Amino acid sequence: MERKELIYNGNSKKFYSTEDERYLIIEFKDEIVADDGRKGYIFGKASTNSRMSKVIFSLLEEKGVKTHYVDEDDFVSLLVKNTEQLSSYAVVHNYASASYADMNGLKEGEYLGSPEVEIVFREEYDEELADKMEEIALKVNEILVPYFKSKYMKLVDIRLEFGYDMDGELIVIDEISLDNCRLWDLYTDIKLDADRFRLDLGGAEQVYGDVLERIYKDNIDYLSKEEKEKCIEEGWI
Repeated sequence: MERKELIYNGNSKKFYSTEDERYLIIEFKDEIVADDGRKGYIFGKASTNSRMSKVIFSLLEEKGVKTHYVDEDDFVSLLVKNTEQLSSYAVVHNYASASYADMNGLKEGEYLGSPEVEIVFREEYDEELADKMEEIALKVNEILVPYFKSKYMKLVDIRLEFGYDMDGELIVIDEISLDNCRLWDLYTDIKLDADRFRLDLGGAEQVYGDVLERIYKDNIDYLSKEEKEKCIEEGWI
């Protein structure tokens, strides 16, 4: 589908209108911006985030969770439904990230026992909407935790954006990628997401490539725990 007007140019992606008002095209970027305002590039980030979002949205649709995903436009772009995006969002926590641990008196990486859902409203609180967002967020989490585990990763937390489609139904939108998921290696707890850049850990390009490989290939002989520890010690990861 042909791109028309650039309607949004953000830190990590662009949105284009199309000749059909029902659809938009999202084009992902290699650019990244940390919480402190630092800017940088991760080569291959756009491709990883686009293709990962395609796979995850397709999985969610198969499991009965409605999303805005329609088709892959190219290796860095997705064709999606045009929705009325909410300013509110949900974060599902399975393990304590550093910031979550600090706020709740926990240790980083501590398992929470059951998922904790945080609903953030930028406008007036709507209890009915919050309940619906939580219901969908928990369903998404229920699907993705075992999926990522099968790829030797643990889903620490995930931020989900929502919107209303043209039928007025609340659906999952935006992206599900290494920019809005915290993924750690299942055995070593190596961080496999945008925190490589945000926390200045290095190895971001390698990590984005590794995660895409895990997602696209079902049978890969991964490094042993000892080999990965050696990689960290030598600064390869």
